[in-house]
Amino acid sequence: CLPEFDSPSVFAKLLDDEIGGSFEINVEGTYVVSQKYEPFTNILITSFIEGENHFEIHDFMPRYRKHDNTYHAPPELVRYFKLISGVPKFSVLYDPKLEYAMGKTESFIKKDFVASLTYDVKFDTIFLYTSFNKENLVKGEEIELKEDGFVLVGYNEKLLLPTIERV
Repeated sequence: CLPEFDSPSVFAKLLDDEIGGSFEINVEGTYVVSQKYEPFTNILITSFIEGENHFEIHDFMPRYRKHDNTYHAPPELVRYFKLISGVPKFSVLYDPKLEYAMGKTESFIKKDFVASLTYDVKFDTIFLYTSFNKENLVKGEEIELKEDGFVLVGYNEKLLLPTIERV
């Protein structure tokens, strides 16, 4: 739910398998998958291991401490892909359904991001930034993880592009 906790859902396939949106990471083969939270944080770490191929995904919503000791929590979801060993392969099912999936959501690949929008019931949009090939990611094609990477989904278009160092 972006930009606020009580905003309309975007990725609700878990609640409605027929029309809910999804943001899945898929692996083929005999990967062993486990999850844990980084202690004392809201960072979920999902580990994928198949022989020498091993990677983790660190999922979180960022929160930054400002100079006046208040916090800024942008409406963003970060999925950080950390290569541990080998050359693991995965694919992504990126299928957002904005505004409770009451209208059609379309995704458009732009130079710096993927814009997903709906305008049937109410205009709404989200932006996906990534270090991976945007077209391969959106089409669900296999991606070889040869170095750390990221996917950032946010409600706002970025003036300063996200990079692996900034996420």
